Amino acid sequence: MKAEYFIFTIYTLEIIATIIASITFKEYRHTPSRYFLYLLWFTIFVELIGSIPAILYYFPTSGFSEFVHNKVPDFFYKGNYWLFNINRIITFMVYYLFILHYLKTPWMRRITIGIIGIIIAVFISELIIDPEIILKRAMPITKISGSLGYLIIGSFFLLETLRFEHKQHITAVIIIFGGMLYHLLTVPIFVFSNLIRVNTLAHYGILLFANIILYGSFCYAFITASGSNDETLVTDHLH
Repeated sequence: MKAEYFIFTIYTLEIIATIIASITFKEYRHTPSRYFLYLLWFTIFVELIGSIPAILYYFPTSGFSEFVHNKVPDFFYKGNYWLFNINRIITFMVYYLFILHYLKTPWMRRITIGIIGIIIAVFISELIIDPEIILKRAMPITKISGSLGYLIIGSFFLLETLRFEHKQHITAVIIIFGGMLYHLLTVPIFVFSNLIRVNTLAHYGILLFANIILYGSFCYAFITASGSNDETLVTDHLH
């Protein structure tokens, strides 16, 4: 699988999820799930900015390319890792705070707040240790610790929902579970890709499957929200 096809497929999944979330917005506009619509639109904005180098490469003489070269600072589009690193920490915070909103068990809430503090501290520490890392590459410690933190907090959410039958919306469960599967699939690749030889096709295949799960969960969650009256409880769907 060529990288261009892979990236195009991911963009398509993002756009489909965002369109569905936008169409069904009125069904969940008064719930915390609305912040995922904002996150999806922000992600598309980030991807658009991130695609500028490709546009410049394939269309070097276009009016857009001339405008970028003449008017836009180089750092904004040449080394745009900073944009994706910022997007990653924002994404983690949206997921964390979303789950924290629903958690009722005191010790789970305390641990979740602690994890949020740790991830912010890790992000800041990476910047202090190497101020240029945000411009050069994905911030590995933030990415790994953020994913592990999400798996822990997400487990709290699912445990509380299933064990105590709190009145959570099915939309929230689907989104959180889809995110957990995504991190379970992608973190090992990120961690071990430099230690073991990973077949390129298998690498892209796993990442594509993970993104299908992630954005598929968004699509299914918001379609489910539109099919209910927004008062449907998770426990009604689970039993």
